[in-house]
Amino acid sequence: MSFQTRLNNLLATAFSAFVFASASASVHAETPDMDASKHTVTGAIEAGEPASLDGAVLNYDPVSLQDAARKTQELASNAVGNGDRDRVSGVLEEAETMIGIRYLWGGNTPEEGLDCSGFVRYVYEKAAGILLPRLSAQISRKGKPIAQTDLHPGDLVFFNTPRGEATHVGIYVGEHQFIHAPKTGAFIRIESMRSAYWTSRYYGARRMVA
Repeated sequence: MSFQTRLNNLLATAFSAFVFASASASVHAETPDMDASKHTVTGAIEAGEPASLDGAVLNYDPVSLQDAARKTQELASNAVGNGDRDRVSGVLEEAETMIGIRYLWGGNTPEEGLDCSGFVRYVYEKAAGILLPRLSAQISRKGKPIAQTDLHPGDLVFFNTPRGEATHVGIYVGEHQFIHAPKTGAFIRIESMRSAYWTSRYYGARRMVA
C-alpha cells in the first residue's frame, strides 16, 4: 500500500476518533495529569506542557487534510536533494504511523505514549538516524533555521507556551498542516497551523535533514 493511501486511511480513522474525543471533552474537561510517579524520565519532561496546551482548539478540515496527504509526497520530492529525499520520506511515513497514539507527558515510546518532543525525537531517530535532544526548546537550537514561507515537509515547527519559548514542537507535513502530540488526554494528530491558536503561538522552524 502506498504512503499516500496509508496516510489517507489513517487520517480518515484518526479524524473519526478525534471527533469522538472532542465530544467527550465537552462533557469531561481535560485537566493536567500531575502524578509525579508517571514522570520518571530524569531531565526529560516537557515542563508544564499539559497545562500550557489546555486551550488548544481542534481545527480539523477533512477536505484540506486529504489534499495535504495527496501533496505530501510531491512536496517532499521537491524539498530536498536526492541524497536526503529518502530520509525525509522516511520521517513523514514514520510520523503518520504515530497518528492516534496517546499523549503521555515524559513518554518516549509509542507503547507507553509520547509527548511532543518525545514524538519528534522518536521519529527522527528511527526514520533518519538523527538523535535529537529531549526537550523541544533544546531541539529548537539544532539544525538550520527556516523561514515560515520556506517550510518543507519534514521540517520541525515550534510554538510558544506559557512555560516559555519553543516549548512545543511538531513535524510539518505540507499545506500548513503539522503532526504533533498535543496534550494530556489527547492523541497524536494533524492540525492546521493557520488556526488562531497556533498562529498566535508560532515561534519558528528548523530543518534537520539537508
